[in-house]
Amino acid sequence: MGRLKRTSQILIADGHLLFRRGLRSLLEAESDFEVVGEAADAAEASAKIPIAQPSVLVMDVALLEGAGAQAVFAIRQANPSLSILFLTQEDGPHQLARAIEAGGRGYMLKGSPAGQLVAGIRQVAFSDDKNPRSLSRIVPDLRSEERRVGKECRSRW
Repeated sequence: MGRLKRTSQILIADGHLLFRRGLRSLLEAESDFEVVGEAADAAEASAKIPIAQPSVLVMDVALLEGAGAQAVFAIRQANPSLSILFLTQEDGPHQLARAIEAGGRGYMLKGSPAGQLVAGIRQVAFSDDKNPRSLSRIVPDLRSEERRVGKECRSRW
């Protein structure tokens, strides 16, 4: 008998429609991902989560501004098993601290190569470690993987 392949249901929350659609296309090409919805802000994500029931929320860390932080806190309280991967345009200590405070399990740059982004989402989606504080371990792992892949690409060219 073959093993059943796990599928992760993903909700994408980002203020930019074009980015959401591009990320959706990227993820829908993966057999172990199912995009169950999109949201333009944290409040919309909060409203869609009970209906869509994602296992992963991929969210722009910029949506934590203003009332977004309270919405994400409410999301975490109502859905403790939900894994959140935060995306950001800027890689600074402020963004990382906000992601950790909001209970993120992953943190990546929006400009990451597609394969790395998919790998990061997969790591957040299928990891047995549901502790939000494990984010500090995920970030260095992804950066070392990025350096390894970058060296491989440079050696081919």
